[in-house]
Amino acid sequence: MRYALGKAALIALGIFAFTALPARADEALLGTTSAPGMAHPAAPALAFCSTSNPCGPAVYGPSSSFSLASGGCGLRNRGDCTIDISGVKAPALAAFVFWSIILPSNMSTSDPRVSTVFISHGELGANIQGNLIGAGADPCWLTNSTSTPIAVYFAFFINGNPLLSIFNDESSPSGGNGSYHVFLQPGGSGLTSGADPWVASATPPLAEGVSIVLVGTGTQKIAVWGGPGFSGATFAGGTQAYALAFNPSPNPTGGSADLVSIFADGQRGFSYTFTAASSKAMFVNGVNVAGLNSPNNPDSGLNGDSANPLPQLWDSTEVDIGSMGALAGTPSIMSITVGGSANNDCITPVAHALAYN
Repeated sequence: MRYALGKAALIALGIFAFTALPARADEALLGTTSAPGMAHPAAPALAFCSTSNPCGPAVYGPSSSFSLASGGCGLRNRGDCTIDISGVKAPALAAFVFWSIILPSNMSTSDPRVSTVFISHGELGANIQGNLIGAGADPCWLTNSTSTPIAVYFAFFINGNPLLSIFNDESSPSGGNGSYHVFLQPGGSGLTSGADPWVASATPPLAEGVSIVLVGTGTQKIAVWGGPGFSGATFAGGTQAYALAFNPSPNPTGGSADLVSIFADGQRGFSYTFTAASSKAMFVNGVNVAGLNSPNNPDSGLNGDSANPLPQLWDSTEVDIGSMGALAGTPSIMSITVGGSANNDCITPVAHALAYN
């Protein structure tokens, strides 16, 4: 088991733990030495969670008694940021925290400066220790990409864990909703001045961002995916495709299905100049659910909009893919394609979560 989830506690809630797919032999590191935020045109994209070998969820709730609410913020060249979350149906039954940092070559992924963040909400706060769930190539910021990985971390809290009280802090005027302040540890970011990433020198560690996904009461099943099958699998230009398995599958009648997608290092351009890097889209089971030419949601979720206009580089979006028909026909998987032929961006998948009927 790659996650310290506490299986007994999960079963008590009705959420069960799954082992993520192990890293495969073809999981080679990617990366380039070209301009920051941009990809070398010859860099290939690799997929590990394929339609013939989809990645199962890290955790899921098989009963129809849950809902999701989420938010994220960017951390490049910052020491802290704020996440605003609405829509939590209190109380929060579980909380997921994901974050990602590009490491210098001499820093271990277990270094507490990067594997720990501090989160406060209302009058409560605590250091959150993360588990490494994926590491891949630097998304085109540093020159020695084979020794400067981007690391993806995950922390999970459930009823019975005292840290869940942070996400249900009664001193907050809006309960589980409202503002969460995230602080990096000293040394967790090479720069904390708020400098423009495309003007300042790249000084690792390069913090990307952090997202919180809260599970509340409701009428839907939930599934959360994150692990070495795609988390941290940086792709440089072009498209990246991977497949995530349901357990159980959606109801044949369809209905709403709220998909949370978290990506690191997306951008619209350089500094305040928009470029073709914003010409990206996201497809789920062949349906354009977000981005270029999407009839429902023109924001691709790959443009760094969680930290717009600067520093960009983090996306945490939530869209109803069920109403768009992406889960029609009771599919057993979500086949996800991100990027596009006009895209020369370097992007790192982090995690997905889904609340569905």
